Amino acid sequence: MNTKILLFSLQVMIVMLTSCTSTKVVSDVNDTYDFNKVKSFSLAYNDEKSSQQTNDLNKDRIEKAIIKELEGRGLKLVSENPDVELHYFTKVELEKDVYVSGSMTGSGYGRGAYRGMNAMGSKSASVETTTHGFIVVEMIDAELGDMIWYSYGEREVNNNSVGKNATEKIQTAVEKIMEPLPIKKLQ
Repeated sequence: MNTKILLFSLQVMIVMLTSCTSTKVVSDVNDTYDFNKVKSFSLAYNDEKSSQQTNDLNKDRIEKAIIKELEGRGLKLVSENPDVELHYFTKVELEKDVYVSGSMTGSGYGRGAYRGMNAMGSKSASVETTTHGFIVVEMIDAELGDMIWYSYGEREVNNNSVGKNATEKIQTAVEKIMEPLPIKKLQ
């Protein structure tokens, strides 16, 4: 296969993979905890762990999405004596990607030990900054004070993440974040 065609195909594949902006989820659980005993929860935003304050509209969107997910699993939101406490916080991080491209051409001349190379080329570099938003949810046993489950989602965020789009994107992200919770959804 021609080298130019192979390089072009690789570049197209990289662009296709990096253009996907789905939510990446990481989760962990206390395997010895009995989640069947969980019937109620409380919910609180953790200002101390948040790297950047989330506006009240997005806090409301996140809370509604978390409540919907937990109520869909048969849990009840209570203000006193919950079985578990859910704490959530948000983070925003900037990521810089450096892209270098270029080409080299050359020609050889001479014979035997007198071979040489004459090369010419050019390189260019560009820096692209992307913003990544995180929603982190921690579940704590209210009686013991121990974390029993956590999950977080990471997604690229941009100027299109406002208004109606924000509600849909946050709902979808929270659904994915809550998916690994070992409490089954009601049918």
